[in-house]
Amino acid sequence: DKLEKGHINMDYLTGKVRDMNDVKKKNKDDPDKPFMLWQGDEEDELAMRKGAQHIAAPKLPPPGHAESYVPPDEYLPTEDDLKEWEEMDVKDRPHGLLVPKKHPNLRSVGAYQHSVREAFERCLDLYLCPRVMKRRLNIDPETLVPRLPKASDLRPFPTVKCLEYKTPYEKGDKPPVIRVVSPSPDGQFMASAATDGYVRLWEVQTGRLLQSWNVSKIIAPFDGDDDENPDGESDDDTSTPSVKPVVSLEWNPNRNHHCLLAAAGKCAVVIATGTGGEQDSDITDALLS
Repeated sequence: DKLEKGHINMDYLTGKVRDMNDVKKKNKDDPDKPFMLWQGDEEDELAMRKGAQHIAAPKLPPPGHAESYVPPDEYLPTEDDLKEWEEMDVKDRPHGLLVPKKHPNLRSVGAYQHSVREAFERCLDLYLCPRVMKRRLNIDPETLVPRLPKASDLRPFPTVKCLEYKTPYEKGDKPPVIRVVSPSPDGQFMASAATDGYVRLWEVQTGRLLQSWNVSKIIAPFDGDDDENPDGESDDDTSTPSVKPVVSLEWNPNRNHHCLLAAAGKCAVVIATGTGGEQDSDITDALLS
């Protein structure tokens, strides 16, 4: 009978195989044996072989203050509440079919009239709601979040953002000292004044030098020294004319007229920068002329 049912084979009877469990393991590891294509490794074959496991139904919530035979006064409904509950669906009512009532003692409490209905609905919910045993995976949540690298491992990267505005000067000369800086009202341009008598116009975002004006040379005919002759030349032919540093510089607060006011020596010079639009530049030049 065992041979016909497949519990033993001829190899076991002839003594070639001592244990049939070894034969079953070989047959299980056989690649030609059919297998379930969509079966995952997470399924417990032993549990499936024994049959479906019993899953206990979820317990009902414990009774609250409204179900007490002496409920607090705030749980007792008024006549308006009762009328409103009658118009509502049973699922939308605060206590379902139950209407809280106050009894003088526990002996006065009668049978609950909706007990059979609630028990039937409970059984119906358990019948229509299938329950499946789910495995809980004990996974550390920190392992799911990727670890951020340290800032020191990401170097080199820029830590400081700065722009350098290089003032041009001839080799061998002393670099001029910047005395005044004035930004434009729109923040796009910046003007600087130095001890070499120049007013320079810069582009803020790029640090590019757009234009330069030699204010010291412009005011030379109008702001002469006391030791100079009326023709503007000094008595000593070998001496060079003194450079007047620009001591004050201010941008016009009116955005429609892009112009600068520079002070050097005893003179003040109005400079049209030409950084505005074409129409604004023409209006500014017309006003200054």
